[in-house]
Amino acid sequence: MDHFAEFLRTPREIGTIIASSKSLVAAMVDWIEWDRVEVAVEYGPGKGAITREILQRLRRRTTFFTIELNASFAASFRTALPDVRLHEESVENITGICAEHGVTKIDCVISGLPWATFSDEQQDRYLDEMLKKMPPGAQFVSFAYLVGLPLTSGRRFKRRLDDVFTSVETSEIVWKNFPPAVVYRCRK
Repeated sequence: MDHFAEFLRTPREIGTIIASSKSLVAAMVDWIEWDRVEVAVEYGPGKGAITREILQRLRRRTTFFTIELNASFAASFRTALPDVRLHEESVENITGICAEHGVTKIDCVISGLPWATFSDEQQDRYLDEMLKKMPPGAQFVSFAYLVGLPLTSGRRFKRRLDDVFTSVETSEIVWKNFPPAVVYRCRK
C-alpha cells in the first residue's frame, strides 16, 4: 500500500501523506554525533527513507534496530531493507526490545513518529520509556510539521522535550519537505 493510502486509512498513526524528503532526513541525521553512538534506534521508520541515511553513517560495531507499528509499512520495510532488524510493535515496549538485543542503554533515538497526533498520555508513555534507556549525553532527534506546531499536542510535546532534555535545539524550517517541518535536536 502506498504512503497516501496508508495515511487515509490511519491518519493519526501516519501523520503525513508522503515520506520525508532528503532535505528533512539530512537535517536530522547530519546533526548526530555518530562516533559516540554504540546503540541507535529508529522509531517509526515507515518505508525506510531515514533508515537508508542512518545506515550510511553507522559505525560497523553499532547496534541498530527499528520499531514500526504499522503492519503495511513494516511489510514494505522488510522487503526494501531485509537486513535491518525491525520490530513490529509499539515503541512503548522499548525496554523489552532492548533486552532482546542484549543492550541496556540507547545512545541515539531517531524518531519519525507524528508526535503531535498523539494524546498526552501516549506522548508521556513513549518518552518516559525511551528516557529510561538513555544515559546522560544520549541524543534524540525528531521532527514536527509546521501545521502541527500550534496544536495543543504539538506545543505540549515541545514543552515536554524542554523539560526532560538538558539541551533542545530547533532547526531552521525545512521548506523542502511536504509539509514543511522543523527538527528537534535533543541531548539528555
